[in-house]
Amino acid sequence: MARILAIDDDTEFLDILERFLTKAEHKILKLSNAERAIAEIASFKPDLVILDILMPGITGGLLYNTIRKYYGPNLPIIICSGTKLRVHSPEDPHLEYCPKPVDYNKLNEAIQRLLAEEKEIDTNL
Repeated sequence: MARILAIDDDTEFLDILERFLTKAEHKILKLSNAERAIAEIASFKPDLVILDILMPGITGGLLYNTIRKYYGPNLPIIICSGTKLRVHSPEDPHLEYCPKPVDYNKLNEAIQRLLAEEKEIDTNL
């Protein structure tokens, strides 16, 4: 079971994602407001973050860069978006993209892969 923070301005998508992740026995915190994300990361301590790229206010790209600045390069992030935009960053092995409409089998594979890689990093430290 992983702690997953999901950030998207589409509350219907967040509700569907919550049902999917809960069924997979993950704990999820949903945010439709990206401005609260950094504070929630500090208190929720997620194992993985799923975020949209196009949101009002703080965009997913800016949020991605802020997460990397304050929480380092190892927190796994999956960008779920209906756009083909990508974040501007150097090669990031802890970043995956999952286009909308979401293929939940592929999303699950990405979650499992990133969590397994993170667990491997933790055991090697």
